[in-house]
Amino acid sequence: MTATRPLLFELGTEELPPRLQGGLRRALRAGALDALRRAGLLEGEAPDCTAYAGARRLAVVVAGVRAATRGRTEARLGPLRDASFDAQGEPTAALRGFARKCGAKPEQLRRWRDGDDCAPSAKGPRLQFCRAVAPTPAAQLLPELFAEVVAALPMDTRMRWGAGDEEFVRPVRWVALCHGGDAVAGSVLGVACAARSRGHRFLRPQPFPLSAAADYVAQLRERDVLTDADERRAAVEEQLRALDGAWPGGAARVEVDAGLLAWAADSVERPHALAGAFEENFLELPEAVVDSVLRTQQKYFPVRDADGRLRAAFAAVANVPDAHGAIRAGCERVVRARLQDAAFYLSRDRARTLESRVAELARIGFHRRLGDLGARTRRLEALAVHLGARLGAPEAVCRRAARLSKADLATDMVQSFPDLQGVMGAHYAAADGEPGAVCRALREQYLPRRADDALAESAPGLALALADRMDLAAGMFAVDEAPSGSRDPLGVRRACLGALRTVMERDLDVSVAELYARAAQGYPEPLRGAAAAAQPAALAYFE
Repeated sequence: MTATRPLLFELGTEELPPRLQGGLRRALRAGALDALRRAGLLEGEAPDCTAYAGARRLAVVVAGVRAATRGRTEARLGPLRDASFDAQGEPTAALRGFARKCGAKPEQLRRWRDGDDCAPSAKGPRLQFCRAVAPTPAAQLLPELFAEVVAALPMDTRMRWGAGDEEFVRPVRWVALCHGGDAVAGSVLGVACAARSRGHRFLRPQPFPLSAAADYVAQLRERDVLTDADERRAAVEEQLRALDGAWPGGAARVEVDAGLLAWAADSVERPHALAGAFEENFLELPEAVVDSVLRTQQKYFPVRDADGRLRAAFAAVANVPDAHGAIRAGCERVVRARLQDAAFYLSRDRARTLESRVAELARIGFHRRLGDLGARTRRLEALAVHLGARLGAPEAVCRRAARLSKADLATDMVQSFPDLQGVMGAHYAAADGEPGAVCRALREQYLPRRADDALAESAPGLALALADRMDLAAGMFAVDEAPSGSRDPLGVRRACLGALRTVMERDLDVSVAELYARAAQGYPEPLRGAAAAAQPAALAYFE
């Protein structure tokens, strides 16, 4: 049996977006195993293989990689034996052509014309050319193999750097490729391979030699890099829990959610949590605004007291220790500025009613082929009223909620904080004295925002949520822009899944086919006809 050795491949890059790291890590592991198996370099069906992704690197360690491919016999079937030689026993044109393709001479093939040397076939024995193929050293195959694996990684955008034509999601700065304790010569994405890596960008930036692949994680940990995503997340959570008593004014606890925890852990090489604060008067802003500034804008963790009330404090995760408080001061300065902006937007928005902004929607584009938000609002109004009648919702509430549903998109607050659409619409509607049922429907129209989010509960909210999603689906299928692969710029896939969840989990007495057909009727011709023609494809997509 040919000896096997562990293999290490590392791609060093500029900072990788946290949202891409999980997918890149899984794709790298699957691609590496598949490529090594096809090349004949893997020993066993299920080799030990671990992939890593972090702020500045993608890596995979594979155990049991052969030093060379196995030697093999290559066989090629030739023409039928009866068609290979003429009456005088001389090679025919068919045999001579076959010999040329095999790089052999016809006389070399004559010895296979009788008995077991001929491969059987339904029409009679055929000639067969056989030759021994020597083993190929793994070092000759690995660079090209990993170049193909990297090129196939899923990326929504690619970029170039320097003067070359190579493309990747971020510029590549170094490539490590080691088989056992040996460096493998070659290049990937125009960067020469070596048995060297780099530590933490700021704390241990010097290149260092890699030893055994099994020591990869330990060597980087010594240089302030945690390669394993789960280990980074555990470290972040532990540090955040240690901050629970770091603020004056009574017991408080950092509010940790899985999504923000993963983002924070994947944005640093080694986490260092810190506590920050801002002025109490900013808590007079709507809680959703403060939460948006901290979570969405800055990726910081809010802090709540024992009663669940928001505190004027936050936790952040830095890539280096905050020895002198400079990082904390910078974080607080940015939060303060963003909250001041929000307070200004809120004050200016409140000077006008939501109703006064409806006319402005005609100047805001929805889609280049589907018209503006004014036209979309009119479609939603008709569709929400129809669905409301099916769900037992008051017509007046559905009509009013649909009319105001997109008005907050014309406010300064939502234009600066897009994640607050619907939330600010409900807030401004309440300030304008709109009925509570209307305000609730405005808040529920975007539910669910994600797979694990809550659904709308009120009948007007359900009607408006379904109308919003089905109008989008019908329009995008009408213009042949349904989601494909990783491309879904308007979130049609999310809208379709949200509509399905709403119908099924709320046990509504409506079908997706009926909803789609009704939504298609809201568009003018020829879009109406195009949407109707696309209905079979749309329903197949929903399924």
